[in-house]
Amino acid sequence: MIDPALFASTPFNNRTARADLFGTLYIYHVNLARVIFRLTGKTVRVPPFGNGSAGQEELQAIQQMYVEEAAALGVAPPSDLASFDLDDPNDWASWTFTISETTRALRNAAGLS
Repeated sequence: MIDPALFASTPFNNRTARADLFGTLYIYHVNLARVIFRLTGKTVRVPPFGNGSAGQEELQAIQQMYVEEAAALGVAPPSDLASFDLDDPNDWASWTFTISETTRALRNAAGLS
């Protein structure tokens, strides 16, 4: 699996990079959900991701997915992932860093490091 640390380097205000990030996140979490099911027997819902332009609704769905994954793996839930303005360069940098660290923690908890 790709190292989630790479998510933090996604450039701001680049539509292609943003769409690639959200597409990669989706594929990553579909596969992580399969591993979680094999390990725990618990099903994690992976919502369809857009391209990161849907705003708070999309971020809330991502937050819920991370909470479900953490619960299934028996680790602490993630910090807030939904209260960012992805059109603000500072929030974008903070969100991509938080996503990368949180995804890495889930990956490690699933034994995929």
